[in-house]
Amino acid sequence: MRNGLESAGYEVIAAESGERGLSVAQSLPVDAFIVDNVLPGIDGASVVRRLRQQVRHRRTPSLLLTASDDPAQELIALEAGADAFVRKNESIEVLLARLEAVLRSVGAPAGPEPGEKQAPAILLIDARGTPVEQAARVLSEEGVNVVHVSAASLPECDFDCIIANVGDTRSSVDLVHRLRALSRTRQVRVILSGPSDDRSQLVDAIALGADDYLSWSLGEAVMTARLRAQLRRKQLEDENERARDNLLRHSMELEAERRMAEARSAVAEELRIARDLAEEKAREAADLLARNEAVFRSIAEGLLILDLDGTPVQVNDAALSIFGVSTPDQLERLLRSAGTVCEMRTLVGKLVPPDEWPLALAVGGNIVTAVELVFSRRDNGRSFTGSFTAVPVSNAEGHRILAALTVRDITAQKRSEDVLRRTEQLAVTGRLAASIAHEINNPLSSVMNLLYLLRTPLEHDEAGSRYLAAAQKELQRVADITRQTLAFYRESNKPVEVDMCALAREVEDLFASKLRASKIRLQLDLDCNARPRAFAGELRQVMSNLLANAIDASPPGSSVRLRVRKELSRGMPGVRLSIADHGPGIPRSFYAELFKPFASLKGGRGTGLGLWVTQSVIARHNGRIRFRSTTQGPGTGTVFSVFIPLEPATTPDRPDTMSMLFRELGEELLTRRTSRDA
Repeated sequence: MRNGLESAGYEVIAAESGERGLSVAQSLPVDAFIVDNVLPGIDGASVVRRLRQQVRHRRTPSLLLTASDDPAQELIALEAGADAFVRKNESIEVLLARLEAVLRSVGAPAGPEPGEKQAPAILLIDARGTPVEQAARVLSEEGVNVVHVSAASLPECDFDCIIANVGDTRSSVDLVHRLRALSRTRQVRVILSGPSDDRSQLVDAIALGADDYLSWSLGEAVMTARLRAQLRRKQLEDENERARDNLLRHSMELEAERRMAEARSAVAEELRIARDLAEEKAREAADLLARNEAVFRSIAEGLLILDLDGTPVQVNDAALSIFGVSTPDQLERLLRSAGTVCEMRTLVGKLVPPDEWPLALAVGGNIVTAVELVFSRRDNGRSFTGSFTAVPVSNAEGHRILAALTVRDITAQKRSEDVLRRTEQLAVTGRLAASIAHEINNPLSSVMNLLYLLRTPLEHDEAGSRYLAAAQKELQRVADITRQTLAFYRESNKPVEVDMCALAREVEDLFASKLRASKIRLQLDLDCNARPRAFAGELRQVMSNLLANAIDASPPGSSVRLRVRKELSRGMPGVRLSIADHGPGIPRSFYAELFKPFASLKGGRGTGLGLWVTQSVIARHNGRIRFRSTTQGPGTGTVFSVFIPLEPATTPDRPDTMSMLFRELGEELLTRRTSRDA
């Protein structure tokens, strides 16, 4: 048998016992089992039964071999789960035919899904009155549907098993071909039956494509058992095929889910990348917005962005500071109160109507460029002079959507220009006074000489002598004033020895009328040995500036002390000039501004240039100036102390002092304007 199977192309694995066969079945892939009914240990039927209990081989075809001719042995084999029964005395062709039939059934298409039929169905063709009908009747009593038809009218219904009663070989061939040609009967079990006991009939039937051949001589019980085996085999094949279909469908579903998951993952990755890009763009936009906002807020000029209703959209800190408010809402309320709480005027004082304000013009679509106006608040009296520029803002379609206003506080600039203008006027006045003094000096000298000549003729005229002396005294005063006026403007370009005592008395004479008018006493404490080499006119200017400030700060009835001493400072001999007053003192908050141009505590009464000029003159003499001031307690007042070296540093010839001061003042104004514009 082994040789016959191997000759037919099968690979055979032999086991010497049932136990060994079951062990081999557990470990090796097997397509079919051929089991001897008589084995050492457990018998063949028990082996088949145990194979059916294994999940792996529940549907694997099994053939049972026996040497017995007892039909009961075939019944036992089929009831144990065998798919076919083969006697050992039959030829190898019968065994191969049986094996081919059961293996062919394994690959047949599956039948309908469970639930489509209520019970197995058998189609009997031309089988009435035959033993096959009797076996089918037994199965019908067990719940199997049995249908009788003739070969001439085959139905298209689904059946699990078709049993055809055949005569000669040709009719069998035609019938099997017709049955296999029906698409819905390809998966059914086809069994031929007939009266012949010839084993060649079985081989021929299986060769034709049938699954079995039932001889009428087998008897009802054997036929019934073999039909049950075919139905059971068909059921197992259907279950196996359905399991494969389910597995394939499940695999396809898993593959579809996997592909869908991959697609979702790809979409999720694209979404993540898009989200990351969007977040990065959002961060970049936020950073750019923050930078623009920081730049907008830090610009020194006031910037206002308003909608067409005049509502502020964006306002920087400089604008709030210039208009004297804390929040954009306060600024909005202030601007909406135009003409009531606040007003605008030109530099010459002409009132500007609210509808002609730069912002209103820009909202109306007009452009305003660098218009200088004075903005005033009636509620708190605050005002500033500003340079206003306003432009309308349009979108891409050319429609106006916003208005932009820039305002620059030029109050200090205008004040500086006014002070410079007055200073230039003073300088022109000084030059004019010097010219007048020069012109007066010549005829004055002639008059003085004539009065001197009159003294001799009037020696014996007491009244005439007295009048002449009075005239000479008054003319001498005029001559002194003329000389001092010339000294303020006309100065030598080289240092000379300066009599500080005489200089102090000249300044005293110069301010005598102012001291009397202010009811202030001037106390002189002079060391006449203090004679530095310097520029007398410049030191006179220093002494005059400091004394003028002391007189202006002192209350009526108080005194100002002017002291000159020779002293040694930092190892250098020199002269110390001190001027002390009993005024209110200088606020500590003003210390940093004290020596800057145009810085003044006198309001509109001062130019703010006195201390700046004083410091510049002292610096050119390589000297130093310092001050001490008290604003609280009974002893308020200020002391300015100036140290001038006795011998100046080597200094080449230099231009007129007033020219130098004006040049420095111009440079200072230019620096201020440049810093403000930047």
